[in-house]
Amino acid sequence: MLQVKRAAEQALKHAQARRRGDGPRWTVPTGDQIRALRLRLDLTQREFARRFGFDLDSVKSWETSRRIPDQSKCLLLVMIEMDAPVVAALVEQAAINQSLQNVPAAELSEIESVLELT
Repeated sequence: MLQVKRAAEQALKHAQARRRGDGPRWTVPTGDQIRALRLRLDLTQREFARRFGFDLDSVKSWETSRRIPDQSKCLLLVMIEMDAPVVAALVEQAAINQSLQNVPAAELSEIESVLELT
């Protein structure tokens, strides 16, 4: 019964926060938790940073608990924990899309023409 009451209280707090325009607050992982996640994925700090779009110095600072990730990074870490391959693919696609935004339209048309020939 106590668990049901706690769940209801959490749901109410979440609904009130959303009504105020406040988003959910993500739990900040410890440096050890971030390091454990990276090691479970069998990645170096550099590989982890590159794969998920983090700054290498940030990853190093998080793992040594000199700094903590901001809320947007905490959300990304939660998503990595849930499904790392999907998050990595989305980060890669977002990077490609962002780089294509800087290519002039005429060059994009030329690239598309070449790709259609292959």
